Amino acid sequence: MKRPLFIILSVVTVILLLAVWIYILFFNTNSPSSNDGNNDFAGVNLGDTTDMNTNQFSEQNSNNEDNSDNIRVDMTDDSSRLQQLTTKPTIGFSEVQRTPSSTPSFYYIEAGTGNIFSINTVTGNEERVSATTISLSHKGGITPNGEFVMIESGQGNRSEFTVASIDHTNNRLNAATLDESIIDFKATTDNTFLYAAIEDRGVAVNHYYPISDTSETLFTIPFQEVTIEWGSNSLDTHYFYPKANSQLEGFLYAGKDNSVTRLPLSGYGFAAAGSEDIIIYAKQEKGDYIGYVYNTNDQSSTELGFSFLPKKCIAVLGNVVCALSISDYNQEFPDKWYMGSYIAKDSLWHIEAGTNRGTSLADPEDETGRTLDIINMQHSISTNSLYFINKTDQTAWMLREAIPERENIVITDEPDTDQTEINVDEN
Repeated sequence: MKRPLFIILSVVTVILLLAVWIYILFFNTNSPSSNDGNNDFAGVNLGDTTDMNTNQFSEQNSNNEDNSDNIRVDMTDDSSRLQQLTTKPTIGFSEVQRTPSSTPSFYYIEAGTGNIFSINTVTGNEERVSATTISLSHKGGITPNGEFVMIESGQGNRSEFTVASIDHTNNRLNAATLDESIIDFKATTDNTFLYAAIEDRGVAVNHYYPISDTSETLFTIPFQEVTIEWGSNSLDTHYFYPKANSQLEGFLYAGKDNSVTRLPLSGYGFAAAGSEDIIIYAKQEKGDYIGYVYNTNDQSSTELGFSFLPKKCIAVLGNVVCALSISDYNQEFPDKWYMGSYIAKDSLWHIEAGTNRGTSLADPEDETGRTLDIINMQHSISTNSLYFINKTDQTAWMLREAIPERENIVITDEPDTDQTEINVDEN
């Protein structure tokens, strides 16, 4: 066979095979998945590929809503103090008491849609509060009276910040957007919002009044790469520090009454959280991530003797509740946790400020069979119950009040071992 003829036949064969492959891939109507009603492409189910426009608010038909994912824990089981509240990914929540005489309920914002739901924490009944969809929602806050919400949607430079009042009668939001370069925000106990927005030379910390749609600047942070630990309202002290990195030294500052003060706390990988009375912080020391508590009244620091991440702690009534993992927090912390390469297996502890004595509150793995990476802890209106998010799947959980008495323990880092030992105090 002549060489030119062989080349021509080879090319024709390749073209025919390519044509058959394209037909099977794109036009085969006998594919098992072609009749299942899904939005399929080439036999591979890509799910809903609808373009989500971050500038578009839409209303869902609550009469036709799909309740197949509303699987909830039986809240009537009083024997279980630790309970999962949501199955949907949750981007913001609050315990809401709409009137002084009403029973508090748990409000949460669903990730991706911005829909708002309420849960009766006694019966487990769930209701949709708002069917307004804010596409690509990934962070939110709700005021304790259940009247206002702030939601961040979109990504990067296309992020938008929606402030809305909740129309409980029509299950919708009356929404508007804030046209500022916001980097963080929080709902306050007095039913307003705090937010931080980038300016030319730093970050302005503002107090926003949703009723009047006005704001005022509380103080200005002189750098932009910042982590803010908000107080409960505009009158509280708000702590802030450069974003934690194990290779960089960080310093703690306090903002209040239109002024900024640097506190005598610093270190590599520095991170902190706290209240008016106490500050819990951690930093790198000799290859370990060590935790401390600082008393703002006498300006004294006490080493707690164990490692923790301040983002997993909350100050409650002069003491501290922390989510702790029996783990080796080495020289790579807190970077590994922020990057997601470390997943914690937390238990909850109540710690007496200024000592290393604590009380075990709950071990999720023992009580539920699941491990939790706990973030975003908030206490209830009565301060006796705790709400938090499991970072792994973004579900919301509750540790009920009526916490039983537990033995006091001493948490110490034993030498020559890679794990933190928890020992019962024999005294």
